[in-house]
Amino acid sequence: MASNSETGHAKNFANFGVIITEVTQMGALYNPANPDITLAALTAKQTVCGQKMQAVTDGLAPYKNAVNARDAEYKVMNSKSTKIINALAGCGAGKDIVKDARGLVNKIQGRRTGSKAPEDPTNPEGKTISVSQQSFDLKKANFETLVALIKGEPKYNPNENEIKVTALENYVKDLGLKNTSVNTTLTSLQQKKVERNEELYKPILGMSELVGTVKAYVKSVLGASSPVYKRIAAIKVRKPGNI
Repeated sequence: MASNSETGHAKNFANFGVIITEVTQMGALYNPANPDITLAALTAKQTVCGQKMQAVTDGLAPYKNAVNARDAEYKVMNSKSTKIINALAGCGAGKDIVKDARGLVNKIQGRRTGSKAPEDPTNPEGKTISVSQQSFDLKKANFETLVALIKGEPKYNPNENEIKVTALENYVKDLGLKNTSVNTTLTSLQQKKVERNEELYKPILGMSELVGTVKAYVKSVLGASSPVYKRIAAIKVRKPGNI
């Protein structure tokens, strides 16, 4: 489902097309001296805006695909970490390394290690700082530390291929690639949005600004009481407040 802001851009673009249709139907009456609002200039502007909007649409797919691929890779991390800690505890490793590993697993899975922190008398509302370290980078870092920890334990040598050290190291590398892919496609998408917003809403020559200029010109030609002007005046192309 499209966000409200994205829907707003599409509505603005559609309304800009309605403006062009209206002034086209004015025929010879629409003859502005301002070169920025001639019919040819408006039509060219519509084409460029359409291209910028399409670029954003085209950029969404690779970003969403990258996010979905990353999510799928991270989804199995909790079960992997559970298998690792069980294998470590079952291989005869020392209590200290098992304790350290369990602490990392708890961080990976978003659980508190140890007892709950005492209440802070300076914090009367009882608000606590979250112990969850669930961001993708933190989860990867904690998992990578866990792999390094078990790699240093000579007794850790499971028969299950999925949790062998080499397989886990490859898994960590893949997590990094997935994170990079998300960041790269997101940066590209954000740049496309910047370029679209610039074309649609920049001062003076942005689509939203040009509509105001067109309305002023049509009003000067036909008068405020003209049905054509009233129709054009009622067409809204609003710059979003977050731009």
